[in-house]
Amino acid sequence: MVKITLMTIFFVLSLSTFLLGGEKVSVSISFEEYENSFLEGFKSLKSGKGQEGEWVVMVDETAPSPRKVLAQTSDEDLEYHFPILIYEDCNLSDGVAKVSFKAISGRRDRAAGIIFRFQDPDDYYVLRANALEDNVNLYKMEKGKRKRIEGVKVQVASMEWHTLKVEYKGSTIECCYDDKLLMTVKDTTYKSGKVGLWTKADSVTYFDDFIVESLEQ
Repeated sequence: MVKITLMTIFFVLSLSTFLLGGEKVSVSISFEEYENSFLEGFKSLKSGKGQEGEWVVMVDETAPSPRKVLAQTSDEDLEYHFPILIYEDCNLSDGVAKVSFKAISGRRDRAAGIIFRFQDPDDYYVLRANALEDNVNLYKMEKGKRKRIEGVKVQVASMEWHTLKVEYKGSTIECCYDDKLLMTVKDTTYKSGKVGLWTKADSVTYFDDFIVESLEQ
């Protein structure tokens, strides 16, 4: 077993178990202990055009786990621009990823997403909600091109907290919004990979309670 202590300097991070090499993983991050802009254990990247996002921790008294949240504050207004933040400490074949989010602003988009089975900035899955479009869609980024797998129309209110959750095992992907199952799809493009957070274009989005768990093989 690998004992993880470094992350506690920056986050309230509970690890029930953490074994490398595809073993059991259970991680919950509420960002309460973070004090500066260096996100230990995460890596900022981007897909498409433009610059990387600006990921900072700030106070939001409405946070599901008060008082701090992770915010993506860059509002670079480009159509094919996707700031992403990858959690580097686990690589999962089958797992569950969940996050709370609040869409703050954006003229072109107000989006929040969970990345899973991440290979590189050009190849991954993302489950995303958009408060301007009022929908939740599952996409895959494949060789730098974003392809919609399936989507559902649902109200996504700005300035309110919501949750996204994805559970994936083998070719089956279950997608939930506000604890309700919206869609179950089959796709075999990616077998394993890292997890992370995602926004689009000029979206300013807050995140809280980022949870990652592995599933039994």
